[in-house]
Amino acid sequence: VMREDRGYLCLNEIDLGMNLTHGMNALVRAKIDPYHLRAVLLTGKRFSSADALTCRLVDSAVGLDKVLATAVELGASLAPKSSNRKVFRKMKLMLYGEADEFLSAEGAINEDEPRTRPRLQRRRKKKFQGPRL
Repeated sequence: VMREDRGYLCLNEIDLGMNLTHGMNALVRAKIDPYHLRAVLLTGKRFSSADALTCRLVDSAVGLDKVLATAVELGASLAPKSSNRKVFRKMKLMLYGEADEFLSAEGAINEDEPRTRPRLQRRRKKKFQGPRL
């Protein structure tokens, strides 16, 4: 769910002189169709909410006053699908298995932790100082 009147979606690693990890690359390829993948990765294009919705990069774009309600509604519609966690996990692995393998190998996913809740890490925010030249 994306706010329709403000913000944008982009992967601007190309502008920062950075590469995606193999895991992130696999995840992005699994979630974005090949036509739009080029624009996302090779140009660092910024997608407005309207463009992101048209390209199916987001599920919906709504006003600020509806973001939370829309996200909760989306979550509630998906929650019953995950009642059988083993089946749900296998389905997700079929969709994103390559990304899961890379992310696990890169340490982004700790195999010792249960996958019933996301891992949260606190990181210090660094002030962006522009691309390195």
